[in-house]
Amino acid sequence: MAIDQNGQHHTAINKDDSNTLYIHWRYHPARIQRSDIRQIYNKTLQPHLPYDNMRVTISRPTNLQDRLTKTVLTLPQNVNLHNLINEMSPSGT
Repeated sequence: MAIDQNGQHHTAINKDDSNTLYIHWRYHPARIQRSDIRQIYNKTLQPHLPYDNMRVTISRPTNLQDRLTKTVLTLPQNVNLHNLINEMSPSGT
């Protein structure tokens, strides 16, 4: 299961992760750090939850570059990327 910083719960996608609690957090230099979240979890929640593992995942906030350079690359329909790479490689295979 995953918990994001808004308190929303998400179920695990992979069967291997079904016994891992993920806490999703958006990075900010003035906010609580990953190590502090881990300590709080270990002291208060871990004894009461059925998870074997807990992971804190920190995401980078959107910045100006993300807003200005968002581009989607598309190939023309008549271009096969695999063939193009093979033609450009030195061995030609």
